Amino acid sequence: MEQYQSITNEISNGKYHVFSKLDGQNIRAEYSLKSNSFTKFGMRHTMIDRNTEKTGIVVDIINSKFRCLMDTFKNHKLQKVTAFFELHGPNSFCGVHSEEDTLTCTLIDIKVYKKGYLLPTEYLDIVEESNCDSAYYHGCFSIGSEFVELVRESKLENMAKEGVVCKGQPLKKGFPPHMFKIKSKVWLNELRSKCKTEEEFNKLA
Repeated sequence: MEQYQSITNEISNGKYHVFSKLDGQNIRAEYSLKSNSFTKFGMRHTMIDRNTEKTGIVVDIINSKFRCLMDTFKNHKLQKVTAFFELHGPNSFCGVHSEEDTLTCTLIDIKVYKKGYLLPTEYLDIVEESNCDSAYYHGCFSIGSEFVELVRESKLENMAKEGVVCKGQPLKKGFPPHMFKIKSKVWLNELRSKCKTEEEFNKLA
């Protein structure tokens, strides 16, 4: 089953589609046209099912909440798709959830069998067609020092607390869309206060 690609912190200048970066756990689900359903589920590195402690809830959440997405995959006759989600709640921080929160899943990316990750415009077309819950799309921006400062200071309208993910064209033919993340000072300062060492902070930042 496909695993989600890592997202670099190295910022690139140029035109990028910008999405809010949700703070939670990465979840993957594999869709099969044959059954018109999601048949496999996993976290970033491990497989899960309904009986998996804490994260098994995603199976029912995705199957019920994203029926519209499955129908769109079927309409496009996509044989196999891996959809990537974020499992999160109002008080989730650095992948840890509050026991008092009701968690949900939000779509963040799509990878199609034999095609690869969808370009940002293709992804947005699928989201619009299915009308599914996706990470907030801020628009296409020219990324430079002014935009970076806007995110760092949490001044980009409607942005998530953690920051944003910027998605653009592949750097080379055959490569996935180029992506990088920009995190807010508020989120980074909170992370630093929770980390015991600089090494731990750098690993999670």
